[in-house]
Parts: sequence; C-alpha cells; structure tokens
Amino acid sequence: MNKKLEKILVVTTDFITINSAFLVYSIIRLHSGWFSISSIPEILPAMLVVYFYWLIMFTFVGMYRTWFASSRLDELSVLFKASFVGVFILFFLIFMSDYSEGNNVGTNNRILIFIYWLTLLIFTGVGRLFIRSFQRGLLLKGIGRRSAIIVGYNPVSHEVHRDLLKYRYYGFDAVGYAAMKETNVGKSYKGVKVLGTVKDISRLIDDTQAKEVIIALEKKNND
Repeated sequence: MNKKLEKILVVTTDFITINSAFLVYSIIRLHSGWFSISSIPEILPAMLVVYFYWLIMFTFVGMYRTWFASSRLDELSVLFKASFVGVFILFFLIFMSDYSEGNNVGTNNRILIFIYWLTLLIFTGVGRLFIRSFQRGLLLKGIGRRSAIIVGYNPVSHEVHRDLLKYRYYGFDAVGYAAMKETNVGKSYKGVKVLGTVKDISRLIDDTQAKEVIIALEKKNND
C-alpha cells in the first residue's frame, strides 16, 4: 500500500475511533445518572481538543510510522502504554484545574479515568486491528506490494528471501540480489538473479524500479 495512503487510512481510523470513544464516555458521564454533574459541558470543542491531544501523543510515540508487518500484539502493546500515559497526563491536568477551582476530586473522578481509558483502548485497538487486517488482506491479494533488492548473497540473504516468500503479508517481492563479490554475479536463488554488486546498487535500483533495499549481510561484511 502506498505510504501516504496508509497514513491517511490510519489517521482517519484513529479520528473515528478516538472521537467515538469520547462520545461514548460523554454519554456515560452525562446521561447514565451514575455521576453527579454541576453543568453540561460543550461536547464538540472538548472532543476536538482531546482528539488533537491524542494525535500529538500517538505521533510522539511513533504510532504513525510506516507499518512493516509488525506484530499486531506489539502495536496494541504500544497503544496500551501510550494511552495509559496519555490518560494519566490528561486527567492530571483536568484534576488540577478542578482542584484550583475548588471542585471535588474524588472517587467518581477516578472511576471516570478508568472508564475513559478503557473505552479509548477498546475503540482505538479495534480500529487498529481492522486497518492492519485490511492491509494484510490487500498484500496477500497482491495489492500494494513493493519490489525489493536484497543486498548480500549468502545464507542470511537466502533466509530473508525464504521469509519473504513464506510470509507474503510482509508485502515485499525480491526482484534481484546485489552481492558483495563479483564472482556471484549471474547466480540465482529461488528464481531471482544476482544482478550486480553493492557498488552497482544505484543502477540496480533504477533498472528494477525497486522501492526497498533489504540489507542481509553476514557479520564479516558489517563494515
């Protein structure tokens, strides 16, 4: 999937889920009858401020970086940590404001913190799982796949190549190798040829129109 389109989809999904979570939270807080309120706040301005707060928070922790078939469990783990810290900061600021105005900061407010955090986590987590499953489905169907050159022609690069073939949801198709040694030029693995050496990498990228370069060298070639 195009990186720009991917980010648009992720940001749009987060926009919907974050605001939906806030609306559900507001309904519980204002209309459930479980909590006493002195006045009904304006929902829309508060919702937009909270959304932009989370947009900044998620950007800061790297949740809008280009996705590379990362574990969905890992992404949910980052979401869990970011939302926990974000909710703590958000409600600390609210509580300080309430305290300075002489409002009560008690058990009900602590319950509200948990309700909002849980609602945000569920809505945003489900949204992220949906968009990542959607992405994987497209990649498996051959939509949005990216051609790649593998740098190295050795057991490490062959293992990487096998992984790309086995786990197609990575979204990468090897189109050529760039070897370390001239003697490997012309050889092939899994039907993919060694097109040149690392010295030719710029030309190989132009010739194959590769979008990615995967470094798969042995320790002796680290330099």
